[in-house]
Amino acid sequence: MFLHNSPYKLFEDLLFADQNTNFFPFHQKDDSFEAILEVPGFNKDNLKVEVEEDYVKLNGEAEVGGKKRTFSRCYELPQKADRKKLSAKLTNGILELSVPRKDISKKIPISIK
Repeated sequence: MFLHNSPYKLFEDLLFADQNTNFFPFHQKDDSFEAILEVPGFNKDNLKVEVEEDYVKLNGEAEVGGKKRTFSRCYELPQKADRKKLSAKLTNGILELSVPRKDISKKIPISIK
């Protein structure tokens, strides 16, 4: 089973991605986008999730097996994501991110002056 409609989509995203961002598969649901990331050894106290402009930034620092582990990643949010409403849930080293889709289908009446 492929995460994308085309098995080549993954490679296209990896090859043509912006150098400052990482490929992160947000999956479109009916009314949201969701992503899952494995972060073993990290918990909510040593993992930081932030939204800046159209990007999700993850930073973590933990000691695992006597060794200090750090990481920093930046992922681009889907264009139709409502970035102000991103939520994160961490359970047993699995980080789940969910962001609702913006409702752009509503008609907005514009008054003419």
